[in-house]
Amino acid sequence: MIKQCPICRKSFKAIRATNIFCSNPCKGKNRRNSVLLSCAICRKQIKRWPSCVARRPNSNVFCSIKCKGEHTRKYKTTTRELSGRWTKGTPSYKALHDRVRKKFGKPKKCLACGSEEHVQWANKSRQYIDEDDFISLCAICHSKYDRNMLQSKI
Repeated sequence: MIKQCPICRKSFKAIRATNIFCSNPCKGKNRRNSVLLSCAICRKQIKRWPSCVARRPNSNVFCSIKCKGEHTRKYKTTTRELSGRWTKGTPSYKALHDRVRKKFGKPKKCLACGSEEHVQWANKSRQYIDEDDFISLCAICHSKYDRNMLQSKI
């Protein structure tokens, strides 16, 4: 594929479709065309590629991991808000089950029939709010429990 270098205007054969420049010196000259921005925390001057600025025009820019961490602590107050699965209010079904699995591990034995096969965590109150509100049941007993057929045994 024949392309034209945007720096020196020479035609060159691109090895890959993503090649933009004819050589490393032209690539280096393009780096000098970077945009100057200031860190959102310490206001230190930072160079960024024009394409990076265009991709995220309204985002904050940081000079270091330390400044990014300070910004995160300042504007995101709790660890729950820092979690990717956290939604304001109650956690999602998947997030709560993941939390239960992390806290208690994989369930070993069904509390209703004593089976050790296909054991899973079942929510007692069907509120899905508290991670201590789960019991271990096999798939069959879990199904019966959800249909209110096993309530008296547990």
